Amino acid sequence: MIKQSSLSVVIPVYLRHQEDFVFLKRALDSVANQTFPPQEVIVTNDSNSNFDLQITDLMDQYQSLNIKVMKNPFKQGISTNTNNGILNATSKYTHVLHQDDWLSDSNLYLDLEENLFEKEVHYILLPWRRLDVLSMPKFDITSLLGNNRCGGPSGLIFPSEASIFFDERLSMLCDVDFVFQFYKKFGKPKVFGRVVIEYGVSEGQAQNTISPDQFVEELKIVFKKHKPNRWKVIIIALLRNSSAKTYAMVKNLEHLDNSFILGIFIKIVVVYSRVTSRLRRFFT
Repeated sequence: MIKQSSLSVVIPVYLRHQEDFVFLKRALDSVANQTFPPQEVIVTNDSNSNFDLQITDLMDQYQSLNIKVMKNPFKQGISTNTNNGILNATSKYTHVLHQDDWLSDSNLYLDLEENLFEKEVHYILLPWRRLDVLSMPKFDITSLLGNNRCGGPSGLIFPSEASIFFDERLSMLCDVDFVFQFYKKFGKPKVFGRVVIEYGVSEGQAQNTISPDQFVEELKIVFKKHKPNRWKVIIIALLRNSSAKTYAMVKNLEHLDNSFILGIFIKIVVVYSRVTSRLRRFFT
């Protein structure tokens, strides 16, 4: 019989308006509704002081959870705010749950404890639902181009002692970079067997606020950091994706420093995928 959870839940909070407060309550409700609650819930507060009293009052409503609130002395950004929680997690495993996401399966933490944690699984990707669309996480190297099929940070369970953190230089690609760090250290992930996470949609999410120039700068950081085989990235993009998606992904590579031959190949693939995509739309 399991007596104590092996899981810490980290909720990075960055309230901007009242709608975010509603999202946070939804996330906390979903944790409180788990049939086997986590050992601790660490709330890292990166909001301005206007929300401090509301956050304190909200935490008082969840006496069944062991909640620890950490208030940043100044605004630190999503990656640093999340890392603060990871650094203070005391359980064997950590789950980062963003404030606008929530758990849709009340038995998730119990199933993880009984079936996966005892097997020393290195990291686990969780299937999700967003806007009524169900998705199974699939990791491949094209994720580094922004083709995120792994899911967001809320869809990852990992060992607290892995010493892997979110890159504070990134926003749009921070989740892809985070998962890729685990891939390089531990190999392929374990994928949970059913949909257990609901991803929320809000205006403040990175994909809605980042500019094209910022994305290119993040892309340069990620490729310099991980040094993936660019030929391999392009071939996988061609084989596993539609022409339209291949065009969008491979075109991003044009912004990087490439060898002359690779640069020519990238241009050929971009033109080919663009023409093919338009022809398919025209004839269908």
